[in-house]
Order: sequence, then structure tokens, then C-alpha cells
Amino acid sequence: MLGVPVIYFGVLFGIGRVFASLILAYSGTLKKRFIDLTAYYRFTLILYGFLFLLLGLSANIWLVLTVFIISNGFQWGLGQIEQGFLVSIIRDSKFKATLLSTKNQIGLIFQGLTAFGLGSIFVLYSYQTGFLILSICYFLVLVPLYLYIYKKTR
Repeated sequence: MLGVPVIYFGVLFGIGRVFASLILAYSGTLKKRFIDLTAYYRFTLILYGFLFLLLGLSANIWLVLTVFIISNGFQWGLGQIEQGFLVSIIRDSKFKATLLSTKNQIGLIFQGLTAFGLGSIFVLYSYQTGFLILSICYFLVLVPLYLYIYKKTR
């Protein structure tokens, strides 16, 4: 759909992983910049919402590929910062591994459902429409969740 041969996606995601490695190398410094988990979630909500919106509004192949690389890098790089915040919250629990793995399993279920829905929209309409709908749904679901988390932590 993007006009890019499939063989190049491995290269593009590899570049994203290099970007993720840079983020991971400075993850301690980055974690200090976030005051708490809600500040981290605020940053990721704005970042990914903006990236999805760019994908939904742009047909420029180079911008789309750049956004894929950036989002891949942030996904794999920032995930460990979130993990650090979560471990610091549940540090006294005897069930750390269970709590972390349950969170990941629930996340994978939602990722699968989102990928299925997004793929269906791609087939029925276009990738731009799919990402535009994804960005709208992303904000409609995550902004109230963020506000709930923010209210509970204050």
C-alpha cells in the first residue's frame, strides 16, 4: 500500500532499533526527566497521538517511513522506562513478575485487536483513513484514562 518493497521494512525497523538502542543507552537520564509515571504517560500520549495523526494526514512516503522508524524506536526504547516506573511502584509486592507479565499479556491482546481493526480499515478504505481513525480512537480512549490516572495520583 505504501509502495515500498517488503524487503526494505527489515532495514527500516533495524534503523528504528538503532534509535531504540540510543534511547535505552540514555534511559536513566530520560527517566529522571519524567517526574513520575503520569508525566511519562502524558509524554507518550502526546507523542504517539501526534505520530498517528501524521500518518493519517500525510501521503508523503518519506514522512510515513520516518514516522514508522521513529515510532518503532520510541516503542522499544521507552518501554524500559515505563518498566522501571512500574517496578518502583510494585517493589514491595511478592508478585512482581506476575503483575508485569499480566500487564504485557493484556497489552498484547489489545495490540492484536487494534492490528486486526487497523488492517481491516486499510483493506476497506486506505492506510491514511486507518491511521486517522486510529489517532482519533487513541485520543478518545487514552485521554480519559490519563485523566483518571492523574486524578488518582494527586
